[in-house]
Amino acid sequence: SATKRLGIAVRPYDDTDWDEVAARAHAAELARTLAGELTRLDAGQRRALALRIVSDLDFGAVATGLGISGPAARMRVSRALKILRSRLEGVWL
Repeated sequence: SATKRLGIAVRPYDDTDWDEVAARAHAAELARTLAGELTRLDAGQRRALALRIVSDLDFGAVATGLGISGPAARMRVSRALKILRSRLEGVWL
């Protein structure tokens, strides 16, 4: 899973710690926002991000999966991330 690859420890949830409850609620809101923005990307950009980020494939494998050249795969991922970055600016803080 992505959390395991990124070394993110899964902690037990303590529902008596209100700061943690608020943080988890905020994280859920951010996840919904991100999911909404991902749906606004075109299908090729979403697929490129899924292959590169979620599946953790190198750009050669992304290119093969998309049926495009390596440089085109790199550009597609880069453009998708740039779009997300611009749309989500200020949301994460």
